[in-house]
Amino acid sequence: MGALIATYVFYDRPLDIAGLIFIAPLVLMNPESATRGKMLFSKMVNHLLPNAPLGYIDPQATSRDEAQVFNDCYHELQNELPEVAAEVMLLIDNWLEARLPK
Repeated sequence: MGALIATYVFYDRPLDIAGLIFIAPLVLMNPESATRGKMLFSKMVNHLLPNAPLGYIDPQATSRDEAQVFNDCYHELQNELPEVAAEVMLLIDNWLEARLPK
């Protein structure tokens, strides 16, 4: 539920927060835009035309960073074994350092 609260605050006060980092947030489809009909249609189109775009995503709202996979770990990487948690926190720290204004 923390990610939900953080997202709400982010959208409520966008000038106060430069960005968000989530580790395993609960994400649900918006029932107003993801109706059963649209979901069924998108699944059929995806099956018939797997490379067809199904919607627009603002390029400024995405990250091109490669995904980091931690094999044999659970969803809360910051609470894994100390060496995994330390690596995760270092990756986040480095990611922030590379993007925050100096």
